[in-house]
Amino acid sequence: MTQSGFWTSMIFVCLLFFFNSKHVQAQLNFLGKPGLVMTPKPGISDEKEYFYMGTSFVPKKFALNNFVRRIDEEDYFVGNLDFASRVRINAVLTRPRNIDRIGIGDRHLDVQVDLIYQRGWLPNVGVVITPEFNGSASLNHNAILLSKYFDLSKDLRLEFSGGYGLPLVFMKPFRGLGLDETKFQWVDKALLGNHYLNDFFGGVQLSAWNSLWISAEYDGRFYNASASVLLFKSLHFQARLLGLEAFSYGFGYRFLLKD
Repeated sequence: MTQSGFWTSMIFVCLLFFFNSKHVQAQLNFLGKPGLVMTPKPGISDEKEYFYMGTSFVPKKFALNNFVRRIDEEDYFVGNLDFASRVRINAVLTRPRNIDRIGIGDRHLDVQVDLIYQRGWLPNVGVVITPEFNGSASLNHNAILLSKYFDLSKDLRLEFSGGYGLPLVFMKPFRGLGLDETKFQWVDKALLGNHYLNDFFGGVQLSAWNSLWISAEYDGRFYNASASVLLFKSLHFQARLLGLEAFSYGFGYRFLLKD
């Protein structure tokens, strides 16, 4: 199937099923957390709590896991638990497809906290924190997130989001970086081959019937676009154009914790 044919099919399927979701649901990015394409965004007050499990494919040119200074096509296996209204835990297992390695893959864990929900002129505000004991450095990110949405009608919502990702990470350095390996310190993420959310990022998203999302963003390095659909309040599919040139995709299942 061609890229244009895939996108046409996505939109058609959405039009068949767009009445399925009565609750506000967040669009999920490639890591399974509320977001656009690659970038995250803060949660909003009327979203339902959920547990999500899914997978994503990222082509080699846009790969993030710099495994022993080699990159390749990547598969991401993600689990996201939104269990306390304002707190979200995200676990990721990353596997380059064609690089020989030992083990099940590189692990990542981060926590997202929604600090402020939109009210009047106030935007949604959140933070993402990667604990220093995280298993892999390729996805380490600490960022502040902001968004503001506008309801265009009962079924249409336009949302602008953005944020800033710290280019540093607090950790005990690996060997070979030329740094003191005996103590925790702020390390330039570029030394670790980590290029995820190291600068300002932002984008815009249009949601329709709470089941279809069209997103465009700048992730700090590339411009990306995506179309997503939610079927039966649970099945989430996303087709992406990374750098507006390379096809990527993701899908998964969302379990509502409260009806």
